[in-house]
Amino acid sequence: MEETLHTGLWKFLNSIRPSVRVATISQYEYLVGLVITAAGIAKIENCLLSDLVCEDMQGLITIIDNRAYFPGVREQTVAKVAKLVRRAFGWFSRRGWVTENFDDLAFRRVYSRGTEPFTVDELLAILSLEPRSPAEFRDMVLWHVAADTGARRQELCSIMMEDLMDHTISIRVGKGGKPRRITVGDKTWRLIDRYMNEHRPKSERTNLFLTEDGLPLDGRYLAKRLDLWARRAGVSHATPHRFRSTFATQFVQREGGDLVKLQALLGHSTLDMSRRYIKLAVEDEARLINRRSSLVDSITRVNPAGAEDASLVPVQPAQLPSPAQMNVPSMDPTAVLAMMQVMAGIMQMMMGAQTSTAEIGRQPAAMPARALPSFTVNNLNGGR
Repeated sequence: MEETLHTGLWKFLNSIRPSVRVATISQYEYLVGLVITAAGIAKIENCLLSDLVCEDMQGLITIIDNRAYFPGVREQTVAKVAKLVRRAFGWFSRRGWVTENFDDLAFRRVYSRGTEPFTVDELLAILSLEPRSPAEFRDMVLWHVAADTGARRQELCSIMMEDLMDHTISIRVGKGGKPRRITVGDKTWRLIDRYMNEHRPKSERTNLFLTEDGLPLDGRYLAKRLDLWARRAGVSHATPHRFRSTFATQFVQREGGDLVKLQALLGHSTLDMSRRYIKLAVEDEARLINRRSSLVDSITRVNPAGAEDASLVPVQPAQLPSPAQMNVPSMDPTAVLAMMQVMAGIMQMMMGAQTSTAEIGRQPAAMPARALPSFTVNNLNGGR
């Protein structure tokens, strides 16, 4: 029995389900749903895979990219759809369900700078805010752990009591199922100890961070708590991942661009993922340097008269030093002219000596001698 586009996509999704995280499968299901919806608009959802060509799938991506049909879909999502379709049709091809090559499927490439790190002032504002309840004390500890470790929000939620040992936290299941260990500083460790002894709700759960009802936290709840906390601190657009980005860029600025160490701390699967934070750190450092050595500030200065209406006035060009300041003896103009005439005569003699034998043979036999100007001591002294 031949597969249709609808059945083929879901079989592909079921084939990769055991090897990826639940969150990844949820995202793939959403993307497949977009493709099937677009196929319904194009009337090809029940077409056999063997009848489809690359132009058909290109048309579906164009429909998904059309805000009239999908107003809430971003450019990044359209790019993910195209990548998923290419992967799925590669899987179809290996099973002989399609004969067309879908590797040429095109989509608009979207470049993302990544999550912007907190500035030092923003981070201090978040960490310095005083808690007003046990729940807020828990939040404050969370932000300290996030800033000290760069842990992902789901990793923060999954920390267990038994994972703590002498400034060290064991992450049992990181992204991709990779475990690792992270460390915190003295202040964060003291806050964790105080939270456990004074503010953590009594519960049979072994999760370190619990809600007021004694239930484990989830990523969305943590993100909402951070948003409320950051608003109180006067920081906008705060997300848990900004702690991770801040940790990485600060590590690079303190320790240099050691990608292997950064990869181990962040739990990345490849060095390419860590290299993005090197770029962010370099850009931040470049901005600081440019701020300290601004081109405009270097060629202008602020008029000190009046702080409110200070105006920019051009800086006067630097004046060249006088001969007296340079300790150069002054010379009479007549003596300078005489010196130049002597040098001209010497140059003429040197040029004449370089004339070749052939050129001499072509010159007249009786060539009048060129007399050099004669100078006396009085000439050189300007006649004095």
